[in-house]
Amino acid sequence: MRNSSFLCTSFAWRWLGVSLLIACGTPALYAADSVPAEIKSATIGIDGHAKVGYWTPVHLEITAGTAPLRGQIVLEAPDGDGVPARFRHGASSRIAVPAGRTWHGWRYIKIGRVQCSVRVTVRDDAGQIVASTTVVRAPLSVATRPWVVVVGQNVGIREAANRLVRQRQKKLLISRLATAAGFPDRWYGYEGVDALLVCTANMRPLDDLSTRQLQALRQWIELGGRLILSVGTNASRLFAGTSRFAEFRPGDFEEMNPYWKATGLEAFARSTTRLLNPDLVPSPVFINPRGRVLCYEGVVEGDDQPLILRYPYGFGHITCLALDLDRPPLARWAGRSHLLARLLQFGGEDDQGISETSGLGQVSHVGFEDLVGQLRGCLEQFDGITRVHFAWIAGILVVYLLLIGPLDYYLLRKWNRPQWTWGTFTLLVVSFCVLAAVLARHWKGRQVLANQIDLVDIDVPSACVRGTTWVNLYSPDAVAADVGMAPVAPLGLAAGPQVLLSWQGLPGTGLGGMNTTGSVGQLNDQYTIYAERDAARESGPRIASLPIHSSSTKPIVSRWWARAGSPRAGTLTTSVDGFLHGEIVNPLDVDMEHCAVYFGNWSYRLDRHLGPGEAADLDEVSPLDLKWQLSRRQLMNSKERARPWHRTDFTYIPRMMDMVMFHGAAGGRQFTHLGDRYQAFADLTGHLRMGRAILVGRSTKPASQLSTSGGRQLGAHTRHWTYYRIVIPVEHDVIR
Repeated sequence: MRNSSFLCTSFAWRWLGVSLLIACGTPALYAADSVPAEIKSATIGIDGHAKVGYWTPVHLEITAGTAPLRGQIVLEAPDGDGVPARFRHGASSRIAVPAGRTWHGWRYIKIGRVQCSVRVTVRDDAGQIVASTTVVRAPLSVATRPWVVVVGQNVGIREAANRLVRQRQKKLLISRLATAAGFPDRWYGYEGVDALLVCTANMRPLDDLSTRQLQALRQWIELGGRLILSVGTNASRLFAGTSRFAEFRPGDFEEMNPYWKATGLEAFARSTTRLLNPDLVPSPVFINPRGRVLCYEGVVEGDDQPLILRYPYGFGHITCLALDLDRPPLARWAGRSHLLARLLQFGGEDDQGISETSGLGQVSHVGFEDLVGQLRGCLEQFDGITRVHFAWIAGILVVYLLLIGPLDYYLLRKWNRPQWTWGTFTLLVVSFCVLAAVLARHWKGRQVLANQIDLVDIDVPSACVRGTTWVNLYSPDAVAADVGMAPVAPLGLAAGPQVLLSWQGLPGTGLGGMNTTGSVGQLNDQYTIYAERDAARESGPRIASLPIHSSSTKPIVSRWWARAGSPRAGTLTTSVDGFLHGEIVNPLDVDMEHCAVYFGNWSYRLDRHLGPGEAADLDEVSPLDLKWQLSRRQLMNSKERARPWHRTDFTYIPRMMDMVMFHGAAGGRQFTHLGDRYQAFADLTGHLRMGRAILVGRSTKPASQLSTSGGRQLGAHTRHWTYYRIVIPVEHDVIR
């Protein structure tokens, strides 16, 4: 009985233990079956390459767990000052992923350090993090390095890059896109790209582009991008009237010519190697060519067909080679790398043989090597703010030491009152502390200030309008401000402008440069940039809680774009002598001052303002040498002398803007000893060389309305400068 009782008790305890284990283990089993959401991959840039200081695409793959995933993607990276910035898109860009499915798509970020990490998080509607990952040491290059993206097969781009390094000390960043999946779906995903080289022998990548991807590509070129097309056997298909790429055509396609000559191409490439068997592949013939013919099939123009054409597309331009680079005979030609090197020339300084490193040793003491650095220095000069020089502080310290030391000792000993030193010492210390506080308050001001430059461009043929605003904000006290930017339409727009607002970077390794690895102290953990208009909340792009330190500045930049109705800017023609004739009209709703028309190598100064719709006759204006006007050249004692460019001069905004707008026409790096690689889209010298006329003028009214909140409003000393450029077609023969 005793043993039976023991067995029953033991059996009961065992069943109780098993029950407890089952009860406790069941939630764990259910938890094991619950799979959380996961960020499978985060690829930064195009083909794994990107540059600091530009908007950069990030391709993401996010898998939902056992539960559906709804939320918003947030990207985080340091800005140009090393302060963490979060990037959010509007509420309409939230993702919804069914359980167990994978979402993939693009998001965009602007990174301000060459060595940094990028954090990606997915937050649900309540703001909780449901998935996150960190890309350590993102693959970034410096902002001023030329970047070429090749679409299609290998065309010897690396050999051409090596040639540019040997000839001009210019290192290229090269990416390759083999499929349509690598193309961004927003135009600013290409912002850091200097040239897109597309080989059309294989049309698969172009055919597979989505409507949004193709629109992004079009818009990037239109807003200042550069496309190089290699078009041979597929020319009739690519430029057919029903093709999605017909608008990129260099002229009207006529036929394929199997008997073209190669002497002109050999001369253009400056190659000593002959191009054999040019009749292996026919070359497309274009009539009524657009823009400028860079190369004919023969050395002398005559009746030869154009082989290379360069023509404007909005504010950008397209270079078309009427042959396939990746097929014979060019694929077998030893001079192909020479040809590519010529096609990949960047900016006005290349035409003059100026190397990328020319003159940089002379500017190392100023802390920057690009024109944007000097522009930033100009924007840091605020009215009502006194810059404190070291000599002032040193002088006050010397006076302070003399008073509390030798002078105090001499006077008290002369008066035989040495015990007074306790009082005089305290009085001097308190007095100088009060003096320091009063001077600091007086010197640094009491208001939040802004210096603002607006540059608005209008392309008459395409009715495209783009604007760029550079702003430097100054605060006497530490604040976290909310900043917004709203363009003020200069003329009737077909739709509301779209805005892209972010921080402004400084290329180089100087103080605050993006090539450095240090960071500044922070007021808080981060601030937030809302990259797109939030349709759900009816709010435009903005920067929330932007930290500005005490007595310091914060630079920001805004880019916006829109479509105008039908701007009317007059009718211009050229005569045999190459001079402009006709009438120019101000198409804006504002007065323009200091007006001039630039065309080719000439400047037509109107020396008066133009009211809205007012016209001026260029036949009454004498042309002047454009380079002389921009570089302030003069004849002194029968010798040509130019007013030298001072890289440390931050006082005269109008001359600074002359260089920003037409750096290549002024002589480029040879004149300023500064590069123009960062934000080179602002230089429209290329359009002057393609036969366009540009009306340039200033306005007293800002083209963008800056708004700030967070406890401080803009003070009365806020300044602005507004510049307009209207690009006008000119009726003339093809320019060689």
